[in-house]
Amino acid sequence: MRTDDLVKRRIEIKHLVSPAAAAELRERIGSARPGRNGRRLCGWVVTTYFDLADRRLARAALDRPEQNLKLRAREYYSEEGVPSSPFLWIELKEREGGVSRKSRFQLHRRLLRRFQEGERDLAEILTCQEKGCALEDVVAAVQRIDDLARSPLLAVGSVRCRRSSVQGGDPAARVTLDESISYHLGLPALAEGRRALELGSLPPAAWVEPAAVVEIKHCGDAVPPWAAELAGPLEPTDYSKFLVLARLSLAEVNAA
Repeated sequence: MRTDDLVKRRIEIKHLVSPAAAAELRERIGSARPGRNGRRLCGWVVTTYFDLADRRLARAALDRPEQNLKLRAREYYSEEGVPSSPFLWIELKEREGGVSRKSRFQLHRRLLRRFQEGERDLAEILTCQEKGCALEDVVAAVQRIDDLARSPLLAVGSVRCRRSSVQGGDPAARVTLDESISYHLGLPALAEGRRALELGSLPPAAWVEPAAVVEIKHCGDAVPPWAAELAGPLEPTDYSKFLVLARLSLAEVNAA
């Protein structure tokens, strides 16, 4: 089973844990040995969510949380806050119950403003992809975004968190721990044409999540034993960062 199966289609199980429990899990993730195709990530993640002017994606998600569509840009940073790459990921993610499907492709930071405004040069986007990438999947994803957003995209807000994760095994699974989760409305850096996603350029937090989020992602009928043992016996939750941000952003719109 290829590890990118976890990107295209996976089952997601989320849990909320206390900061103390999160610290213990972070240590276990740091020493985990998942075996085949194993990889580990530790650092910061900034995810910016886009919508249309009428906030249709946010409204639709709040009306039907179990079935929603989100469009976002995601960038990874080191533990010290240094960008991991000049590229970020554009992701189109659909949720149907506990199953999610995601299409994504790389985009250079300097192209994000034009991408947001609807200037999506496919040839230029294709030059941003890694060697061996399935370019037909990129073409399909860009076309879907064009069909979805025929007007400029609105950056409604960003979510920042400290992430620790480990992936591997056969069947493949990923255990992710998100701590220090903060929600930021709007993104002035985009409007002003500065570097798109910066740890220090985000507006003040509109909400800081006191708990940490543990997530197990897998493709099979059951959670692989190594992932279940690593995460421990936790109660599932329907917590969604996208839904939290949607509520915050719509409350701001309604208050205006």
